[in-house]
Amino acid sequence: MTDQSIALLAASWFTGGLAGSILTLTTQCITRIWQRPTLEIAFDDKDSGCCILTVTNPRRHHVRIKIINSGQSTARNVSVCVTKLTLKGSTAGAREFSEEVFDLKLVNHDKVSLFVLAPKGHRYLDLAHISEGDPTHFDFDLQPELGRLRERDGFGANKGDYGVEVFASADNAKAIRRAISWSWDGQFSGLKNFSVSHV
Repeated sequence: MTDQSIALLAASWFTGGLAGSILTLTTQCITRIWQRPTLEIAFDDKDSGCCILTVTNPRRHHVRIKIINSGQSTARNVSVCVTKLTLKGSTAGAREFSEEVFDLKLVNHDKVSLFVLAPKGHRYLDLAHISEGDPTHFDFDLQPELGRLRERDGFGANKGDYGVEVFASADNAKAIRRAISWSWDGQFSGLKNFSVSHV
């Protein structure tokens, strides 16, 4: 075997091995991206889980956010928070609060906690509620609580169009930010006109 044929054999082995390695790594990367979780946020008053009227005494009207994993694998350590609140009302004028981040908790949980979300699964998170016996205001279900903002800026006390910016993240998914809005007419059943949009 000549030196030239040895060199050609070594070159073909090296380039074949390199091409194979690159192909393997590319395939693994594409598979990992395709299989990773994909977070989405839904907020629709026609969704029975987003708009709840309880039969307790007093009755309560709950407003909830739905977080969905439309990806191919489980989302781990999912966290959902509110980064901005807005209010546009005829009596209050326009208000905005973005100096603090508020956490959202899962429905039927007392405390805020990270959670897992299975592929094609969903969970609901409490956003606000109003009690039938006290329709003078509604309460945000944020942590920490924001009672001072109701007194100072009218959040939950004034009729108008409300909005929050919601930020959702997980250890193994791309973070998302959405603008959620609804209106309140000052009545017990007056939380309505739900919508969600990209920020």
